[in-house]
Amino acid sequence: MSHGRLVGFADFSSLRAFLFFVKLIPCVEMSKQGGLENTWTRGQRWVSDGEPELGLGIIRKSGDGRVEIAFPAAGETRIYAIDTAPLRRVRFMPGDRIKNHAGAEMTVERVREERGLRVYETHDGDVPD
Repeated sequence: MSHGRLVGFADFSSLRAFLFFVKLIPCVEMSKQGGLENTWTRGQRWVSDGEPELGLGIIRKSGDGRVEIAFPAAGETRIYAIDTAPLRRVRFMPGDRIKNHAGAEMTVERVREERGLRVYETHDGDVPD
């Protein structure tokens, strides 16, 4: 992904543009696949490999071996078995341009984890996962 590109959590011109962008993210984590462990924290952002047309998903809750994810752009909710969830976690990198939930544009300077959520540090303030 080229740095300086403007991206936002839900501000894509079309579902096709979002899906194209997701495939460009260089640092994507797979849930429990490839040896990576995940905590499945409420508010984390994920994309379904099995149903990419759903767009960006947000974890609502997890427990008892399952995770519930809302996909606001599609108006859908899914419940996945944690051990087999076909999901990738979204991660922006320093230099990426993003929009916060209010639509303000900013550049990611650093990324930190805080209680299972990513916080994107920018010159204009922090943008949570």
